[in-house]
Amino acid sequence: MNLLGGILQINSFEKIRMTIEVKKFSENFFKNGDYQKIFWLGVNGYIIVNERDKEILLIDPWPSYLEVPAVSSLKINLLANWLVKQVKEENYKLVGIIGTHEHFDHIADIPSLYYILKENLSTLPPLYADEGTLDQIRSRWTLVSPITQLKDFVLCNSLTLNGDLLYYDDEIQEDKEKKDIENYPLKAGTKLDEINIGKFLVTPYIWDHSSTANASDALSGVKSGNYQRCTAIFLKCQNDPELKTLFHVGSAGEMNGKYTGHHVNDITIKTDVLIQSITHIILWVDTYLKKLKSLIRYQCDNIIVKDKVFVTHYENFVDKGLRKKSNYINGIEEFRGLLRIINYVYWLGIYQVRKEVLEKYRVKEVYYMNRFLFEYDNIILDDYSDIDSSEVPIEEKDDDFWLRFSTVSYF
Repeated sequence: MNLLGGILQINSFEKIRMTIEVKKFSENFFKNGDYQKIFWLGVNGYIIVNERDKEILLIDPWPSYLEVPAVSSLKINLLANWLVKQVKEENYKLVGIIGTHEHFDHIADIPSLYYILKENLSTLPPLYADEGTLDQIRSRWTLVSPITQLKDFVLCNSLTLNGDLLYYDDEIQEDKEKKDIENYPLKAGTKLDEINIGKFLVTPYIWDHSSTANASDALSGVKSGNYQRCTAIFLKCQNDPELKTLFHVGSAGEMNGKYTGHHVNDITIKTDVLIQSITHIILWVDTYLKKLKSLIRYQCDNIIVKDKVFVTHYENFVDKGLRKKSNYINGIEEFRGLLRIINYVYWLGIYQVRKEVLEKYRVKEVYYMNRFLFEYDNIILDDYSDIDSSEVPIEEKDDDFWLRFSTVSYF
């Protein structure tokens, strides 16, 4: 057991100690009641399995870590083959794929995945995304299969707001003809129209995706960061007697403190499980910390977590080109990934104490987990055989290995 202490020193009087325990989840999935079994595909991707109704829903599957579609990618083929096996041998139904927004680390693999699935399955899952994202996926499909069109094989459903097609704030800022559209600019926390996907009830939310440009003067007119996207998903199952809910914040849920704190909707989201992505550490450390603190403040003020918090998205996949070698071992990134967890947990603990969050809603445990692809076929590990495992600053001896972060603040 390791003890990693974080101490924030503020000139003050009373010392309050709060501990948040961080545990690596011992299996390659976690269960949220009897109706939800969740696998993490890496970065923004998830497989949500309803074991009772034998249904599978995918969110932002991007296993290849490539910017352009690649049918030849081993990781995409592994995922596709696993899905085909669930359908043909285990009698599951693929009920849908959600592409939350158009960035490549969310949707670049969707055309390749559909292409492989259509060669092996008679029925393909419908695709759910906003209009701009659907256009991006269609254009990438032409790179995979230029002779056919995606719509010939896949039912494409657009996300909507009050029944209308969804636009995003950055489009409004750039298009003078759209600037007077009602409901825009959108705010972090804007609830989109609920979707029935099989037995899953899905409510997408607009969440902030402030990127690295939140200090830019060009963004002065944007109310909550520079890019609002549908990067949050609230999910439950219709038949679940326990009414278990899952809230997933993708794309690191990056919050721009300059705008978010004053322009968010008046909402309170109550959930059993929160999957919280952590923003990648950018060159501007000061900007990064401001975003991280804004994210945590927003989370503590607006999301009530009853059970568990899972942290993901901590891989630094953008480094691959520079290093000429991927920097992952069993889905856990070298060093910087753990630094992000440390930063997240550290400031989460401090903010909860500062805000005097009710004890019953205070986050006491945070989990992280391996990405699923490394678990169902060890052949992938051959690609990483020359990585020095000593670079990873954790020592895993058994499934009960814990990292404990103690946050101490002074008032």
